[in-house]
Amino acid sequence: MQGLHSWVIDADGWIGKTYFNSGAHTKCCSLGDAVRGGVLIGHIRTNFLGKKYMESLNKLYDLLSSNDFGSWSNKISLLGQECGFPSFLFGVKANKVASFSTSFICSNYSLDWRTRYDQSGFHEVDLTVAHCLKSALPFFWDAHVFKKQKQREFYEEASHHGLRAGVCFPLHGVHGEFGMMCFATDTDLDGAQLKNGMLAPLSLIRDFVYESHGRFHAKSNCHGEVTQLTPKELECLKWIMIGKTSWEISRIFSCSEATINFHASNLIRKFGVQSRQHAVIKGIQQGLISLP
Repeated sequence: MQGLHSWVIDADGWIGKTYFNSGAHTKCCSLGDAVRGGVLIGHIRTNFLGKKYMESLNKLYDLLSSNDFGSWSNKISLLGQECGFPSFLFGVKANKVASFSTSFICSNYSLDWRTRYDQSGFHEVDLTVAHCLKSALPFFWDAHVFKKQKQREFYEEASHHGLRAGVCFPLHGVHGEFGMMCFATDTDLDGAQLKNGMLAPLSLIRDFVYESHGRFHAKSNCHGEVTQLTPKELECLKWIMIGKTSWEISRIFSCSEATINFHASNLIRKFGVQSRQHAVIKGIQQGLISLP
C-alpha cells in the first residue's frame, strides 16, 4: 500500500503524486494529459474542454487587464464557447430593489430578443431572475422548468432566439449588488454531464467577469444612455430640485397632490434610487437638469 498522496505540479509541468509517508514523488502525466483526463488538482477539476489548464487561466486573467469593452465582451464569449455555451448574459445592478432599467448589461444575445425582453418586462416571468433573487446556487433551465402558461410562452420566444437551455449563476456583491451570469445554448443539455464537468470552469468565468466589470460599469454610469422621462416627469424633477413639495408642485401643475406623488415615484423607479434627492442627483449627472 503506497499511502495517502496529493497531486502536485513540478517545475517541468508534470503532474505527479507526492506520498505523505515517504515524501517520494512519482511523475504520472503531463499537465495537458491531466487536463484531458480530468485529473483533480486540489478540489478544482481541470478539464476545461480539453484546453490546457494554464492557458484557460491566462484567458481568465486577460479579462482583468481588458480596457476595451468590445474586447472584454468578446473574451467572455470565447470562454463560454469553449465550455459549450455560445450565448451569455452578464447583468448587475446596485441592489435588489433597483430598477432593472438601471442594470449594467453585457451580452451577445440577439438585439431583437434583448429589445423584446426589456419592452415586455419579461424579468417578471423569467425563472432565472426569480431564482437568482433568492438563492446563491446555480440554476439549470430548459423547457421542463417553465410550467405556467406565461412562462411557457416566454420560453418559446426565447428558444426562437437560440436560447433553449442553460445555466445561470447568481451574483450577490459585498456592497449589496445583485446580478446574474447566464450561459445558454440552442441545443438540449445533458444535465448530469454539465454538473459533473462544467460547473467549476463556468463559475470561475462568472467570478472573473464580475471582478473585471467595474471599469466598464463606471464608464456606463458616466456616459451611458440617459434615463427616459416624460415631459411631466422632467418638469416635476426640476421643481423637486429647487425644493418644492408635492403640494406646491401640484398647485403649479393644477393637479392633485397624488398625481405629483405618482410622478415622483416613477422618477425614483426609473433612476433606480431610493429617494427624490437621489433622483435629482442622477438627473444632474445625466445632464437632464442643471443647478440654477
